[in-house]
Amino acid sequence: METFFSSNGRLNRRAYFFRGLALSIPSYLLLKLPKAWGMAVAPGLHVLFIAIALAAMIAGWLQTIKRLHDLDKSGWYSLLLLIPFVNFVFGLYILFKKGADGRNQYGDDPLLKYTDNSQQTI
Repeated sequence: METFFSSNGRLNRRAYFFRGLALSIPSYLLLKLPKAWGMAVAPGLHVLFIAIALAAMIAGWLQTIKRLHDLDKSGWYSLLLLIPFVNFVFGLYILFKKGADGRNQYGDDPLLKYTDNSQQTI
């Protein structure tokens, strides 16, 4: 199983989308719900919530690098997401562009379910 805290390998569109949801929803709930419900949060607990959100943000960035690897691009392209207006267009590109077919320099195609063993010699 791939980890969320690794930039090695490739990540297809579907996995990228669902991992993004898995990382963003809990962070949002931890940071926004207590305030929305008018609950006072102890300073130590608030620091813990921020640490969890920061860990989720780092994991999300690493998932973006894996997605770029699936597009046969370097992870350095993820820095384009820091540029206003460019980040919106580039984010849509990352989300909707089909990944490279077959193996590339970053690993095997995540959509391949099996390998072709028909060329094996007996």
